[in-house]
Amino acid sequence: MPSCRRSCRPSDEALEVLAPTTRALESLPVDDARTGIYTDLILQALKGAPKRVLEALMKTGKYEYGSDFALHYIGLGREEGRVEGRAQGEAQALLRVLARRGFAVDRAIEQRVLSCVDLELLGRWIDRAVTARTLEEVFADG
Repeated sequence: MPSCRRSCRPSDEALEVLAPTTRALESLPVDDARTGIYTDLILQALKGAPKRVLEALMKTGKYEYGSDFALHYIGLGREEGRVEGRAQGEAQALLRVLARRGFAVDRAIEQRVLSCVDLELLGRWIDRAVTARTLEEVFADG
C-alpha cells in the first residue's frame, strides 16, 4: 500500500500556501493538547486546494511524517517511551525481589518505586535489595 507521503503529495499551489504555515508551526513548542486547536485554526484559514489537500491527508489515516521537525520529535517520544518501559521493568523487578526476600512493602514504598524513572537509582536499589537486611538499607540514598 503506498504511503500518503508519496501518493497524497500536495500540489505546488498548496505547498506554496502551506509553507509559511508549516514554518510557523515549527516555531511553536510541541504541545499535544494544542494540536487540535492548531489544526482547526489552519483549516479555518485555508481556502480552496490547500484546504482540500490538508483535509484529504488527514482523512486517509495513512499520513507519514516527513518533516525533520516531526521526525525529530517522534524519535524523542519513542526514546522516552523506551526509557519509561525500562524503568517500569526495573521497578517491577525490585518489588519482586523485595517480596521474595520477605520485606513488607507498604503502599508508600510501592508508589515510590513505581514512580521512579531514574534507571541508575533503580539499579542501585535492586543490587541492595539482594543483600539488605532492612528496607532502610535498600533505599538509603533516595
